[in-house]
Parts: sequence; structure tokens; C-alpha cells
Amino acid sequence: MKMQKMVKPSLLCTIMVGGLLSFWSCGTGAQSSPEPSSSVASVSFAAQVEPQSQEESEALQSSSEDSAVSSSSSEWESWQTPTSLFKDTVFIGDSITLKLRYYTEQHREAQPDFLDNAQFLVSGALGSGNALWELSKESVHPSFMGQKMLLEDAVAASGAQKVFVMLGMNDIGLYGPEQSAQNLMELTTRIVEGSPDCTIYIQSVTPMLQGKEMKELNIATIQEYNALVENWCQEQGYSYLDIYTLLADEEGFLYPEYCSDPTGAEAQGIHLTDEACQVWLTYLCDFLTAEQEAVQEEEGALGETSEGDITDAGIDAAAEGTVSQE
Repeated sequence: MKMQKMVKPSLLCTIMVGGLLSFWSCGTGAQSSPEPSSSVASVSFAAQVEPQSQEESEALQSSSEDSAVSSSSSEWESWQTPTSLFKDTVFIGDSITLKLRYYTEQHREAQPDFLDNAQFLVSGALGSGNALWELSKESVHPSFMGQKMLLEDAVAASGAQKVFVMLGMNDIGLYGPEQSAQNLMELTTRIVEGSPDCTIYIQSVTPMLQGKEMKELNIATIQEYNALVENWCQEQGYSYLDIYTLLADEEGFLYPEYCSDPTGAEAQGIHLTDEACQVWLTYLCDFLTAEQEAVQEEEGALGETSEGDITDAGIDAAAEGTVSQE
């Protein structure tokens, strides 16, 4: 695993969320997550938060296509990402990141190298909890190269050097913030063990629309989860990317213009629009650019130090030669 500094560029469209977040310190040895019981409460919650039905998957993809049609071509085609920033990158996530995949595929029709060769390991119902389960016909592990794999195996097979993880929306209501954070820690540990040279970027869970909160999944539990994860990232040296604050209003709710499912019988108020995806990717570009510049500055400083050491050594050697001749 490559250790990295917490490089934080200036945030575009950032709104500071009020309120104090409680921080929780934990060890690195997270326990594996048990499968949730088949209680009525769990089943009811799963029905609300697992969006990977065929209809919903098609709705997410349709939102990208409709948005692209309704927007002028110049507006979208003028936004070009620095493709090299996302070389050998993999994004891991649930339906939130699935929307980002559809958004990327839409842009690649006009710009084939959009996000370079970035790949996506996504499933609408995926969480860090069920990602720890064994593979089975019923498991929701995403496929890589046509084969369902454990995430740690899929990342290793992809050869990714940068791994962006966003999971938790499907976990918090089932396990609670603390166990959900433990699940993510365990999953991240497995990924790093399978791909020790990769760089890990943990992204926060995103906010939800006001009025769509549930008993166990709401802005309070999401913020608590994000705080636990951020604290752990600081302890471990992983980059924590605060996408929540980027997309939240002053009260901590998802901006309405960033929500693709605000109304309707199955509306959850958590899925994103193309506009939100553009803000999200702009933030990632800013972050990676700042990180890249910091590394270049550090390498330049080390190079200058090395050259100085060589020059000093040469002067010392010349002086010693003069003395010996005398």
C-alpha cells in the first residue's frame, strides 16, 4: 500500500455542514460482518434502499441519456477531464457509483478517453457488509471480465493503481454506523492485502434529499458513519474525500438539483443527476491534480537535496586531494 498525505485542494461548490460530528477511534482489526437477520425490519429496509432492480437500473441509465439529450452538446463536450489522472483507476460502489458509470459511458461516446481507462466494480445493492460474504448465486458481488468475483480479487485482477471506494448507503440502515464503518475497514484491508501497491481513496457516503429520511438511514446516521470513516482514514494514512459536503445544502440535505429521484412511488431521494456527477468528478480532478503537484514538488525538493550533497562531496574530495599533494 502506498501511504499518502492528506492533500486537500480548494473545494468547488462546497457548503460547510453545521453541527458537531462525533469521532470514534478504532483498531485496525475489524470483525467480519455477519449476514443480517431475515427480520421484517431488515426486509422492509432492504426493499427501500436496494435499488438494483431492473427497472431502477434502467431508470438510472435513462437519467443520464435524458440529461445528455436535454443539455446542449457544447455544454457537456466542453468539459474535458485530464484523462491521465484516472489511468489505471477502479471505482467501487453501489447505485450512486453505478450512476457515475453510466455518466462516464455516456461521455465516452463523444470522448472515448474520458476518465482514461477507469473501470467500475459496481452493483446497486452492494455494501461493504455483503461484499464480505462468500460468493454465491445470490450474492451481489459485481462481475469483472464476465465473472463474479470478490472485490479484493477483482481489484487485483484489474491491475488498478488507484482504488476509489464509496460504500455505506446500503449498510447504515442494516448494521448501524459503527458496524458499517467496521465493514468498510475490513473490506479495505482485504483490498490492500490483495493489491499492496495500490493507492486507496475512501469517499464519503453522499447526502439524501430532505423528506426522504428513514428511521435508521438519515443525515444524522450518514454523518456519524462518515465521521467514523474519516477518522479511521486519518489514522491509516488513506485519503478521505468528502463528497457529502460537496453535494449538501446548509442543512446537510442533498441539493434538489442534484437528485434524480425526488418523486414517485419508488423515489428514494439519494440518486444523482448528471450535474452532480460533473461536480463530483471536478472535485476528484482537483484533488488528484493537487496530489500530483505535491508529489512533484516533493520529488523536486529531494532532487535538489541530492544534487547539493553531491556538490558538497565533490568540494570535500577536492580539498582532501589538495592537502595530500602538499
